[in-house]
Amino acid sequence: MNDELQDELTTNTASNITISLCMIVRQEEEALGKLLQSVKDLVDEINI
Repeated sequence: MNDELQDELTTNTASNITISLCMIVRQEEEALGKLLQSVKDLVDEINI
C-alpha cells in the first residue's frame, strides 16, 4: 500500500471513531440521572 493511501485510511478511520456507553442497570433510578449528566459530554451515544 502506498503512503498516500495509508495516510488517507488512517485519517478517515480516526475521524470516524465514536465512543458508546452501554449500561445494564437495575433499581438505580436515584443515581442514574447524576451518572448520565457526568458522562454526557464524554460519549457519543448512551444505551441503557
